Amino acid sequence: MYQKRLPNSALLFCRIQVITFSKPIWCNEQKFGLLTDNIENEKLPSYKNEAESIKQLIQFLPLDTPEILQNDAIQKLKHASEEYLDMLIQPFDKSYWDNAAVVLSSIEHQRLKGHIPSLLMWLQDMNWPGAKVIAKILVEMRELVIPHLRPVLLGNDELWIYWILIGLLKHWPTELVLELKDELIILSNRQSQEEIDVIASEILIQHRLL
Repeated sequence: MYQKRLPNSALLFCRIQVITFSKPIWCNEQKFGLLTDNIENEKLPSYKNEAESIKQLIQFLPLDTPEILQNDAIQKLKHASEEYLDMLIQPFDKSYWDNAAVVLSSIEHQRLKGHIPSLLMWLQDMNWPGAKVIAKILVEMRELVIPHLRPVLLGNDELWIYWILIGLLKHWPTELVLELKDELIILSNRQSQEEIDVIASEILIQHRLL
């Protein structure tokens, strides 16, 4: 690096300080400032209604958000009213989905049952962020899920059916799989590029239903 030589009689001391904001600036609260030791005690902003509050809290879910703010948002979102839980199902873009799934995994199944069709849509690709967490939720919801599975299993989206078989039915006990025996038999006789016929047959054999 090139350094200009200074005269001996003029010693200069320069220091550059980089100031970064520890949080986004919230215009309605005019909250901004430097990172402090007591950030844990600072609260997230309040908004006029619950839907708006949830929308704003979701903004803190991406994994590149400071962990303190992620955890605070997760804890608050657990208490969202049932009517607003659909806002947590694949919100915004995929960078939000991992922590959104974490929030949903902490909510009682009875509060989630009205959102099962939307949760199932999360399994259209098990490579999506949060999909494995959602699959575990649906596995644990057991018979509550079955009525919503039938139209999916008899539909035309073979990749979705594949992930349902792999992510849900392969983890269920015989008494639950038995409820879907007719659909599995239909799938086992269906020509498929995704090999859902093979997987359906394996599940039936595994539970001695063939």
